[in-house]
Amino acid sequence: MIKAPANILRLLPLPRKTLKWLRNLIVPRPQIILDKCIKCMRCKNGCPIDPPAIDPLKPGEDKLNHVTCIRCYCCHEFCPVKAIDLKKSRLDKWFHAQEIVRAFHRLLGRLALLVANKR
Repeated sequence: MIKAPANILRLLPLPRKTLKWLRNLIVPRPQIILDKCIKCMRCKNGCPIDPPAIDPLKPGEDKLNHVTCIRCYCCHEFCPVKAIDLKKSRLDKWFHAQEIVRAFHRLLGRLALLVANKR
């Protein structure tokens, strides 16, 4: 599960709306692969949002609501035929944002260990 960007962004001294906007630019989005989907509805039934952010039976672009999706990736985990892919964001494709955030996350972890060892 990809949670590092969300966790690390909380450390930034920015307004909550800005953090949410940044998170949406970095974190992958679920995407239904229609050719693989068997419409078993496990993704919809496993979605913790009410109403579910995903519904393979809805027409067109309404199958996945990116506004209400919290990027928990439960749908991805529950799908028995792996018909839900995690699509990289444009920012991540261009700048490898996930790798940068992970490196920053590791650096902060090392700094925390150094501070803890000096006490």
